[in-house]
Amino acid sequence: MNEDGVLFLVQAEAIMSGGMTAALQVYGLSVYSALIAGVQVLTGLGSMASAQLLDASLLALLTVSFAQLLELLGTERRFFFWGALSLLLFPRLNEYRGHIAEDLGFWAFLIASLVPLTRYLSHPRWRHALGWALLTAAGAAFRPEALLFGAVLPLACLARTTEAPRGEAMLRLYAAALGLAVLPLVAAARFGFMPPLADVVFGSIRDLVQEVRAGFGHAAAQYAAQVLNQRARELTYVSLATGLIAVLLVELGRSIGLAYVTLLGWAGATRRALLPESGRGLQRTLALGGVIMAAAFVAGRQFVGARQLMPLCLALIIPCAFAARELLISAAHSTRPRAARAGLALLVLALLAAGFLDPGSRRSYLPESISWIQRSITPGSHIFTNDARLAYYSGGQVDWAGIESAQEQIKSGAASRKGNDYWLIHLDGHDTELERALGRYRTTLEPIARFGVPGGAGVLVMRSLR
Repeated sequence: MNEDGVLFLVQAEAIMSGGMTAALQVYGLSVYSALIAGVQVLTGLGSMASAQLLDASLLALLTVSFAQLLELLGTERRFFFWGALSLLLFPRLNEYRGHIAEDLGFWAFLIASLVPLTRYLSHPRWRHALGWALLTAAGAAFRPEALLFGAVLPLACLARTTEAPRGEAMLRLYAAALGLAVLPLVAAARFGFMPPLADVVFGSIRDLVQEVRAGFGHAAAQYAAQVLNQRARELTYVSLATGLIAVLLVELGRSIGLAYVTLLGWAGATRRALLPESGRGLQRTLALGGVIMAAAFVAGRQFVGARQLMPLCLALIIPCAFAARELLISAAHSTRPRAARAGLALLVLALLAAGFLDPGSRRSYLPESISWIQRSITPGSHIFTNDARLAYYSGGQVDWAGIESAQEQIKSGAASRKGNDYWLIHLDGHDTELERALGRYRTTLEPIARFGVPGGAGVLVMRSLR
């Protein structure tokens, strides 16, 4: 299970046992955890089964919405099949089938919002605009990044529409979004929640800007000091930005996979899988939102993963589905049918292998360490850890709110040496400062097990000597 998923499950269990007040002691306010608890109430299932049922529903919504979107863009019923197939075989999405992740809700409602938006681009009606705004708000309930797409996607109206001027059509979408926000804002003002709500919204935006600026500035300072010579330091920001763009492109290629890159390359080279004009505008604005989201993350953190790249990947899968269909048509009408069909068969096998055989980023030492912890540590023991998964499966008593700051506590020497029976520390293999800091605790803690690569990523188990 993913680490965030553990916190969502624990928070859902806290909602069931102690209400929202108890849940907020575990994690920040999460609609996803509340929905898991709601599924528990409705079905009587446990928290894990409820989360899996919710995720399966969100994945179904994502698949059907994506297929329906391609059907609208392609103007043919057969595109529904290609849309569903191209999404279900996408390897990075399949990697999330075993996760408990609120991102599925964000992605599902983001793609679902494109269906009324596509209808709006052809026939600008208020009902389509309100449908898009409502689904965007639902996505924002899972992840605030949906608001970025709410700001960017109306730019698709700048492509030619059939029944309204471009500017007017775009303003209608923004008006629908603002109109939908009026009622919650009035309610918040009526009950005195407006100042806290404003603090949360504007505070989140301010924190994001500061994180990107501070992260990029710190990386630039390190890059100038450790990599560039005195003459080249004037180019620090340009050089670092170029390097981060390269990181973004490499990770994007890895996330999409060779089979999908091949389809994109064929579509670009032959220009035979072109979308309709309004569809191209929609796909480009979706890709623009994905680029902004990924670029902001990579600038602030200097790395990027499949989670941050998924909206951009979804935008790129759209032409991949069109390309797959065009390839099938080309093979059917080829003058060399055997060669064409053999090439098509190889591509299908590559898609199937990418979808179902891709190993992803699984860490083999985690199941091994969890199994040992469950056998060797007495349930109810007091646990200090920097990994929610280890805490969850240990069966011990854990300060859930302190897990996020555990690593910094260890490095600063502020981690409590009393009151904990075991320390379960997840090492990523790159944080040498953390490993050095752990050495300062060896007088009161005894290492009893280590799993993973020696000197690399793994799990370290230590027992208190008190």
